[in-house]
Amino acid sequence: MRVETTDSRVTVTYDSVRELADHAEEVTTDAYRAQFAARPDFFSVSTLEEALTLAREGWAEEVNRALTAADSAVEKVERTFEQLSFVATHGVTGADVDIDRFLTGEPECMIDYPLTPIVKAGRVITICASVGYSATLSTETVIKRGHAIAALVLALARLGYATEVWTDWSLDGRAGDDAPDVRIRTLVKGPQDALDAERLMFAVAHPAYKRVLHFGVTHTVPEPFRSKHCRPEGTLKSSVSVRPVEDMSEGTIYTLNVRTNQDIPDADVQLVEWLRQLEIITD
Repeated sequence: MRVETTDSRVTVTYDSVRELADHAEEVTTDAYRAQFAARPDFFSVSTLEEALTLAREGWAEEVNRALTAADSAVEKVERTFEQLSFVATHGVTGADVDIDRFLTGEPECMIDYPLTPIVKAGRVITICASVGYSATLSTETVIKRGHAIAALVLALARLGYATEVWTDWSLDGRAGDDAPDVRIRTLVKGPQDALDAERLMFAVAHPAYKRVLHFGVTHTVPEPFRSKHCRPEGTLKSSVSVRPVEDMSEGTIYTLNVRTNQDIPDADVQLVEWLRQLEIITD
């Protein structure tokens, strides 16, 4: 865990979901733990231990449904958008002669034009998923949002891209201010990591990831930020979730915070929007 503080913001960075869980286990107050059993519909767990198990082992029971939804979204997009183009390659056989190479005696002097998918967005694509959403948001909407993110990761894997996935929870105490003063970022998947679908689904689709783990660790941020957002017993005040600051590598996909149950499109619709943003598909 790394903590960086300026006059206007504190940023807490976790290098893994497990590290976030370990910190939450250490610092979550008894006062906050007592709320889980009283409001299991809000937290989607009844105890801190349930949330910790999901963080460390993943959300296995959701994976099949998530992958089915993601696979369906990817297939719809693949049927509609087949972004192929002709790219010249040199070899000992081909359709045309490269005169310059032929005159120098280069064996690979023939030009061919195989159908090749055009990669426009770089070898590694970063996804920064906001876990900021309204307290009124339903569990099903949170899950639907997670399915769309899983569809993006799956589609990029099929196209041969490595992906890096982060979550972001940005808070500000002033409604309407898009500059967060508390930011918690967690690495869910590194570019060299194999895709752990169960871990990914917990991070992007389970309410306990935000409402248990993030709420729990927020009251340990340095002052004066702690007093602004937290009550002395460790519960949170009515802070405002805001969009992530777009300060990661160029081309990063930022999924924004969600206000209502109507803000989440179907996974295939959202996937098309993101792939257009990456210039992987064009119209």
